[in-house]
Amino acid sequence: MSRENHWHVKVVDGTGMIDSPEYWDGWVCEPADLSDCTIPGDALRRVDQIINKGIPFQGFILAHEAPPMLPAPQIKPKPLIHWEEIPWDDIATGMATALGYGVMAVGALAASALVLPLVAVGVILDPALLIVLDDGTRVEVASWWLG
Repeated sequence: MSRENHWHVKVVDGTGMIDSPEYWDGWVCEPADLSDCTIPGDALRRVDQIINKGIPFQGFILAHEAPPMLPAPQIKPKPLIHWEEIPWDDIATGMATALGYGVMAVGALAASALVLPLVAVGVILDPALLIVLDDGTRVEVASWWLG
């Protein structure tokens, strides 16, 4: 069927259908019926053709490429300040500033807890639609770029 329609397909590692999200070798995979990902029209037309052809299958899986974590930044050590060099007359101003930075840091952490999951979804680059055939073979039938 893929040759008739000039589709690029490939068999992928693993066997069988999954019933909940899993991580496989750099890919986050989930059953297509549990995914929030929008599947492009071309991929849905392929699904319709597969179903209309009567090819027996267990289900569909959406696989999202999981980019590797970025390395930690290299932090240069700050020079030490000696006790005698501390401007004690400005201690009140310094404490108020530190408190302000602390409040801002807590706010930034709270905001990042809400925003980072949304950013992570945008970082997922290369979704692929897999069909799990009746014998458990997984075949990638479509892939696309999120942008």
